[in-house]
Amino acid sequence: MLRFLLMALVVCLQGLAIEVWAQPTEVARLKIVELERKLAALPADQFDWALHNELRHLYGGFDERKSMLHCNIILKHSRMDDYMMQVLGGKESDSTKAITSLSERAARYADLPHLAAALWIKAAERSDKPAIAADFYRKALAVKGLDAGYRDLAESRLSFDVAKSRRAWPKDIPAPQGLEKTPGPWLDPVDLAVWPNQTSRANSDSWLVQNHDRIRSMRPRLLLINFSNEHSREHLDRLTGQLIAALAESSRYHGHKDEHVSAFLKYEVFKFVDLRDADRKTGDSRLTPIKNPLAKAGFNMKYRAYFSDEFAKHYGVPDPSTPGRFLRLDELIDGGYVHEVWFFGSGAPEKPQIGAYEVVEEKPQYDDHFQRKSNQFVQAGNGGDQDQPWTGRSVRLGFVNASRGIGCFMESLSHGMEGMANSGAIPYYTKYFRDYAGFNLKERFKLPFDSLYGVNYGGHPIRYLNEKTMVVTHDGKEYRIDNYICTGGNVHFPPNGRSHYDLQNERPVLSTAEDWRIGSGPGGKDLVTRFTNAAFRNYLDQAPDCMGAWLIYWRQNIPGRDNLQKDDQGKPMKNWWPFLFY
Repeated sequence: MLRFLLMALVVCLQGLAIEVWAQPTEVARLKIVELERKLAALPADQFDWALHNELRHLYGGFDERKSMLHCNIILKHSRMDDYMMQVLGGKESDSTKAITSLSERAARYADLPHLAAALWIKAAERSDKPAIAADFYRKALAVKGLDAGYRDLAESRLSFDVAKSRRAWPKDIPAPQGLEKTPGPWLDPVDLAVWPNQTSRANSDSWLVQNHDRIRSMRPRLLLINFSNEHSREHLDRLTGQLIAALAESSRYHGHKDEHVSAFLKYEVFKFVDLRDADRKTGDSRLTPIKNPLAKAGFNMKYRAYFSDEFAKHYGVPDPSTPGRFLRLDELIDGGYVHEVWFFGSGAPEKPQIGAYEVVEEKPQYDDHFQRKSNQFVQAGNGGDQDQPWTGRSVRLGFVNASRGIGCFMESLSHGMEGMANSGAIPYYTKYFRDYAGFNLKERFKLPFDSLYGVNYGGHPIRYLNEKTMVVTHDGKEYRIDNYICTGGNVHFPPNGRSHYDLQNERPVLSTAEDWRIGSGPGGKDLVTRFTNAAFRNYLDQAPDCMGAWLIYWRQNIPGRDNLQKDDQGKPMKNWWPFLFY
């Protein structure tokens, strides 16, 4: 009898513990009331991500369903929201655990359509088994109340992951008629020191990882697409040539010191596709792919369209295995015809709103040993479109404003390098890039911001009291950094930048930009020198607009071919340029 009473008492205490745990604290309850009041006061058409996210977090401690309701709202307005995918388990390192968590929750909350669809789609993305992934995509499509955006995304993923799975390409791809002398797989060299070559010709090949250190030159092929009605072919050809030359110059490791160093990146044009309207000379082509023809602001480019069969006809590259059919962009990438896409816009006031990102890229995710993590991928550009199909290989799509000069697009591509680092796609690159670009200020100097991009200046420029003392105003408070020695700087901020885009400062500051991780100074430390805008003066003619001149110099100092930098183990630093095509 005593044993029975003790067991009953334990059961009662367990029940009480569960009941107590299930109640919100007074602080949480009051906070929820406050936030719900703010939410109710918003206009009907206004969405506040932060409000819903905080409520999601607060409810998560005692009422999962209410927490998921707020996830559902967030995912309605922010499709496949990256942070939501993280908190919902989509970025769990163990794919099996991630898939189990995602699919179980998707089934449990099938009545929350945006949440359920997003969870099924993410579960499919995490699976490396095509049949299972296809089943998850179909479950997403079966969700009741599914909106058009999630439907398009699921159909697109299903289409590219299963029905259009990677084809078996012949070792030797024949040149299409009329393209015999055009750079393409048919002209790739045998030389394994050059990429692409006859052994490896496509982005994200495992060969790139295995042979990274032997590559002496890269000759990526460009697909150029013109939507501008306002610019002549001659203008666009000249702009392209200047861009290719500037990017080549920027890949000459320490080229500002040694005029004999050869370029590592030597872009070549595979094909120019002219889609301008025949009946007008203003604005952009009617064939420009946009999502909403009524949009007046925001990002509106329909990146999915570039991978469609419709656009394949515009590209006009015959399928070598199927007469009368043309290759889609994913196939041009997979077959090694194309490695990067640039499209031209007029830069005119946009009607309708085009809203293209500067550069987008979906990239495979790698681990610390440069091995791909199953079929996982990340957005690794300067922005990204969740509706863009993942095809299994990386590809950059860059928007070139044809009314501006080459320095502006160099800035876009360099922001893409920052985006690649921030994405964590390649942990090695992320780790060292953060130090080179000054993305670790919080860690180095105990500041409330990681980089100068994160500062809320409030109209107060950075001040340099002397060559090694920086004063930054953030949220109205001054932060003085003594013994500040800048490493390489970043796209918007040279080492002595006083604000975004400042190329005019002639006052010197101390920097290790040219000796970062080389250790040429006393005691094997990086050599500290005085930096001014004179460092990049020689490139003002080559890339005069935006941050172009600075970026040629900046890119020349990153670890390139035969670089002198050392990693944490004292080994030669890997050349960063091949990472662009991982």
